[in-house]
Amino acid sequence: MSIHVTDFKWEKGINDARYIELLEKTLKNEQRVTALAMAKVRKLAKENQEIRNAVIDEFVERIKEVYPFTILELEQLNELAEEMRGAE
Repeated sequence: MSIHVTDFKWEKGINDARYIELLEKTLKNEQRVTALAMAKVRKLAKENQEIRNAVIDEFVERIKEVYPFTILELEQLNELAEEMRGAE
């Protein structure tokens, strides 16, 4: 069983060092949890961007198969797709 700051009764001048130690431990734990959460968010954002890019690429390829684009139109389509990939 661990002791938490909320379970600890601080007595000024008597157990200051222990109280500070518990506060620091709590802060470190909260920082660790925050770091793990941020890593998960970054990972999911990257996966989401990869999925989005794949969908854009697939759409561009399918539309190229069914519509006879001119070279200029193909360039514009590719530029638009690139713009969409860069959007967040």
